[in-house]
Amino acid sequence: MPTYSIRGYDVDFPHEAYPCQITYMEHVLGALEQSENALLESPTGTGKTLCLLCATLAWREAFMKRGQQQTAQATESNALTLYDYKQQQAGIGAPADPAAARHRGPAIIYSSRTHSQLAQVIKELRNTSYKVRTTVLGSRQQLCLHDKVSTMSGQAANFTCRALVAHKQCRWHVKHRHDKVVQELQSTVPAPVDIEELCKVGRHAEVCPYFLSRDLTDTADLIFMPYNYLVDHQARSQLSGINWSNAVIIIDEAHNIQDVCNNNASFDLSGEHMLNAIGEMEQAQTLVKERISSGRANEGLTVYHEGGHLMPGQGGVGDDAELLDRLACGVKILSALYQKISELDTSGHPAAAAGGGGYGRGSSSSTFDGGGVAQKGECLL
Repeated sequence: MPTYSIRGYDVDFPHEAYPCQITYMEHVLGALEQSENALLESPTGTGKTLCLLCATLAWREAFMKRGQQQTAQATESNALTLYDYKQQQAGIGAPADPAAARHRGPAIIYSSRTHSQLAQVIKELRNTSYKVRTTVLGSRQQLCLHDKVSTMSGQAANFTCRALVAHKQCRWHVKHRHDKVVQELQSTVPAPVDIEELCKVGRHAEVCPYFLSRDLTDTADLIFMPYNYLVDHQARSQLSGINWSNAVIIIDEAHNIQDVCNNNASFDLSGEHMLNAIGEMEQAQTLVKERISSGRANEGLTVYHEGGHLMPGQGGVGDDAELLDRLACGVKILSALYQKISELDTSGHPAAAAGGGGYGRGSSSSTFDGGGVAQKGECLL
């Protein structure tokens, strides 16, 4: 396997590199050296993925060695962070945050649009000489092994999973078994796995691949994830194992990122969804009233807020009365919203859909076609 000296870095490459690949890696290393953003483009078939992986991993390898040399009391877990290096280069000295010095070095976040694209990247990584700890992130729908949750999607899967874990009713989420597998994987450098292979590992070890992949971010050198984990604040905030201020972020196939940002800042809300929500809240009102009238209010009722957290102070007539008020308020708000949208429908038919919301700087809008269907709201970021 040939090794190329590029900008002072020894880059191992799986085969003889083309001149355009050498040039590409020079720009990657230059951006990493200067801690700058880089927008790089190369024709299809020129090996961009290999160039990105090899150049970035060669830079990280040299960075870690430099950190060990510059830190007199270096241990296996106190390599320099990006912040440390900048401070020392500027002659300032030690970082203000001592905890930063104990980081294992900058994590590399490799993101692409789909998991099939990430699987191809992982395949390319196996062809290199670089041995690094990796993990790949996915949704519960892709990684969950529970018979019920794995058939759900979106918030329904999230809420159900959290409830099962909180009540210790998921056979795949057993703490002592999970911790043992995590410790074994973190103590070695196993071959990189994609989503399908991670599920096989979970089944074999009888642990949850979803939580396993997240716990491995604590020690992973290279983390694979779809775009939405970068652009969605809620998804990003849940990845507590990643130090975002000490990370190298690679966005592959970046021409797709605009659509992902637009979709993340928009939503579709159909009239059918609103009617179903109203019906479910009315059913819940009936159940709560029956509980109160039968004297079973003190038995408690499991209700979750958005985010899957239990409502505080459950288990009494007063709590059930408060829940009834909330349900009544929800029915009133959604009914009024549905009525307003119906009035906007110029076709004279009940509104088939309501749409479009956004956040951040910019504006959002929704338009109706002749059939009363609202198009997805467009957000200008």
